[in-house]
Amino acid sequence: MSRSFAGKVAGTAACEGVDPDGDKFLYTVSAQEGKTVRENIAGTGKYDGMVASGMTESMGPFPEIRAGTFQNCNHQTGTYKLK
Repeated sequence: MSRSFAGKVAGTAACEGVDPDGDKFLYTVSAQEGKTVRENIAGTGKYDGMVASGMTESMGPFPEIRAGTFQNCNHQTGTYKLK
């Protein structure tokens, strides 16, 4: 769930990544004041037991394309270690 108020974007989301082999990982992102903390939740295949952490910095917000929407781009940094 995200929100944009007075030009500031904040919120929390769950995201799933899938690689070409079909292995998946699930993580959450929690945003506040242009910084986002990423936390790994679970994984399958090569991502089972993966330890990952990182930060995401918002590069936006960008102009509204349609009323009631917002767009954004993120720069992600961090580390991970596979089992």
